[in-house]
Amino acid sequence: PGDYEIAGHEKVIFEPRATTKKNTIEEKDVLKYHKALPKVISAYLINRWITEAIINEKKLGYGTFHGQAWITIPIRDRDGEILFFKLRRSPEREEGNKYMFYPSGNEAWLYGQNCLIDNDDYVFICEGEFDQMILEREWLPAITSTGWAGTFKSDWIELLKDLKTVFIAFDNDEAGVLGANKLANTLNARFPYLEIKIVMLPPEKGKDISEYFLHDGTIDGLVSIYSETTLGVKTDEFAPMGITDIQEVLSLTIREDNINKVVVFL
Repeated sequence: PGDYEIAGHEKVIFEPRATTKKNTIEEKDVLKYHKALPKVISAYLINRWITEAIINEKKLGYGTFHGQAWITIPIRDRDGEILFFKLRRSPEREEGNKYMFYPSGNEAWLYGQNCLIDNDDYVFICEGEFDQMILEREWLPAITSTGWAGTFKSDWIELLKDLKTVFIAFDNDEAGVLGANKLANTLNARFPYLEIKIVMLPPEKGKDISEYFLHDGTIDGLVSIYSETTLGVKTDEFAPMGITDIQEVLSLTIREDNINKVVVFL
């Protein structure tokens, strides 16, 4: 599953689609479930590197939906308005869906996309809201789909056009590896100039971002040690070119008239 449609050569302007609200959730609902978060669930989240500060900032909560208990993750639009809840299965049960939406029928949303505003440097694409929160806590710009590893919409891809580098940090399981490679190829087809690095977490550091930091993982490890440029232009391999360098290259076809050929080139 997933939306990987790529536009052709004609100029296309993409506008992110608004999520359709059904049985609208209000801010009072977010606060109600946040206040109902049991201490045992808070402890579980803290043990997964989701600090108390994150819990309070993101208003993580707890409630009963579809006849079962869930951790509630409020999903908001770029203006901060609540769209829907992403439900995470309560840790005391191991059967049934791990994630669901409430209300059901909502489209996947790009969580954390505000970090792309005025950002022309890099971003991490991770697998899951908790991973995004942890990366954000470490001052790393990060986004994730509220869907699954295979879900990254074409209009989201257009939001990455001004970046230099994209780190894809999915889980180090089979689905994560397949999703990372598929997304890398899609990004490369749309933006060949974009440097794409896939973060391969070593097994001893856990299977995802939260476990990585729990096993004393470092930011440097994510950015350099465990990331490998797979596609795109490796800009760090090229030295800056000066006027003399340009003149020498152009001299392969235009032997003289140095001033004019450099001026025309520039």
